[in-house]
Parts: sequence; C-alpha cells; structure tokens
Amino acid sequence: MRTVTDLKRQEILKAAAIVFAKRGFQKTLMEDIAGQAGIGKGTIYRYFKSKDDLYFSILDQSVEDLLVCLSQNGKTKASPAQILRLMMSDMADIFLKNRNLFKLIAETDARDLHKRHKYIHLQNKKIIDLIAEVMEKGIKEGYFIKENPRLLAIQLGVMTRATVMEFPEQGKDKIVDRIMKLFLYGTAKNRKLL
Repeated sequence: MRTVTDLKRQEILKAAAIVFAKRGFQKTLMEDIAGQAGIGKGTIYRYFKSKDDLYFSILDQSVEDLLVCLSQNGKTKASPAQILRLMMSDMADIFLKNRNLFKLIAETDARDLHKRHKYIHLQNKKIIDLIAEVMEKGIKEGYFIKENPRLLAIQLGVMTRATVMEFPEQGKDKIVDRIMKLFLYGTAKNRKLL
C-alpha cells in the first residue's frame, strides 16, 4: 500500500515529466514544476534534492517500470518470438511516453550523469539480461540462429530505442512490427548475397 508520501512523490514526478517535456531541462524551473503539481516549491525539496535528482528520478522510475514489464513478459508461456514482441512493445511504449525526457539527457549536468553512470549501466544490464534469456531460450528451441544471446539482445534493444526516438510518429504497433520483421528476417532481399 502506498503512503501519502509515496503518492505526493509520484504527483511531483508526474508534474515534472510534463514540464520537462514541454520546456526542456535547462529552461525548467522548480517553480514551474511546483505550479504544475499545485504545491509550493519547498515541498519539492522535501522529496528531491535538486532539479537533476528530480529528472533522473523520472528516468529511474521509467526504467524500473520497464524492468517489471520485461520480467513479467519473460515468464509467459508464449513462443520466444512472441515474448520478444511483447518486450519490444513495452520498450517502445516506455520510450514513446518518455521520449522527450530521454532526449533531455544531453542537457543535464555532466557531473550528475557521471555519478549515475554506474546505476544506469546496471539497469541497462538488467534489461539486456532479460532479453538475452529469451534469446537463449529461442536459440535452444530452434527459433533463432546460434549466436551470442547478449549480442542479439543488445542489437534488438538499440534497434528499438533508436527507432522510437527517430520515428515516433509511426506509433508503437508499426514500430514494433518493423523492428521484429527486420530483426527476425533481416534486410537482404536475396539470401544468396549473404
């Protein structure tokens, strides 16, 4: 059960995500976020020590949500290809919902980004591990070619993130369809060329 403190923190995160997406990281003031949340600026500082802390908390929450979804997808009884589709759909959904926030990473203070590098790397590793488990299962069951499952997981993850960031107007379903088609069948029209 969530406490009042947890609910208030979530309200601030939601308001901050809206303001950051509209104004960008550098132009956003804590007063803007407080106004969006309908609270005083001081209330924000009870929950977050700085604007960077607030921003990264939004990203952290997005990644945590993604990890939960990917973990649940990996436990389904579907085929490995169907599980990958579910995973890519959830990844695309998170990236589409938070696209502007992920683009703002370049605007944040490089010192804070460096401090969080270890955490970001660990979270990324967890995402790759979950996808790699499905790839490994698919390889063992004969769905996929024999290749390093981590390499395949990284390629699929990068493909998803890059496609969503570059072509958000295509929408989640079309993006996932294209990624899965390219990933599973490649781009060669004539297999003899390979």
